[in-house]
Amino acid sequence: MLTVRTMLIVVAVAACGVCALIFWPATPTSAPRISVATPAPELRQAAPTVVIKPSMVRVHSPAAKARLKLPAAVSADAGQHVLAASQVRADERPHTLITLLDERTGEATTFDRADPLPWLAPETRGELGISYGIRDGMPVGRLSLRQNLLQLKSVRLGATATLDQDGQWFAGVGAFYRW
Repeated sequence: MLTVRTMLIVVAVAACGVCALIFWPATPTSAPRISVATPAPELRQAAPTVVIKPSMVRVHSPAAKARLKLPAAVSADAGQHVLAASQVRADERPHTLITLLDERTGEATTFDRADPLPWLAPETRGELGISYGIRDGMPVGRLSLRQNLLQLKSVRLGATATLDQDGQWFAGVGAFYRW
């Protein structure tokens, strides 16, 4: 007969194995993914461009392209320069990065604007978890799965399921508030 502790270890190892099989191939092993940023919606609405001729523009040295791990074609092009690079803390809210160039000083300043959450949007994130705790005074291991389907401001609507080590399970739908 398996002890509670042995069953918890088996469940934990199995859950780690499933997570490794699912997520390991998706883990980047080389340079980070770099893509050209999408213009802000405000600029896609016929915001015209104008030509300015600043007396000087301050850019980072060519070594910055290598440190930022830009694509080889960009790094090799002596005519492309790094004006600014910003790091944004990941959160649930979309952000717009705005870089301004002061034509008098040649300095670039980047602003991070937190955009409002959408009223209604599809949501595709999910999570798989393993927990150990006490249920009805007895130790229990629990495997849980949640798949979000729809976002309504800070609330996510989706499906959820749990499986305890003793075979008891729950499956249903729910609303989850994010903070």
